[in-house]
Amino acid sequence: MTYHAYHVLDGHIFGFSVWETSHRYPSAQLSDLAAAFEAISPAADYPHLHEHGQQHGDGGQHHEVSAFQFGLDLILDGLKKGQSISQSTGSKSSSRQPE
Repeated sequence: MTYHAYHVLDGHIFGFSVWETSHRYPSAQLSDLAAAFEAISPAADYPHLHEHGQQHGDGGQHHEVSAFQFGLDLILDGLKKGQSISQSTGSKSSSRQPE
């Protein structure tokens, strides 16, 4: 379990860091990006995708917890669950095979 825990945490930290550094845009560029996004994925065809995009600029509840923290909580909860299952079955590693 330690092997998997290390790599999933490493992937989350590294992946989030790359995402954060590559998704910083000056305000002036945001309107150009929004127009380009609309051109390739019209709101009429992808209403849920557009709703998600609008949430990035809104100050709703999803901003109360950082995306990093939300993902980390999911990972840690999953690792705790996996550890409990391993302990209850007496196995030293997860019986789940990679897909």
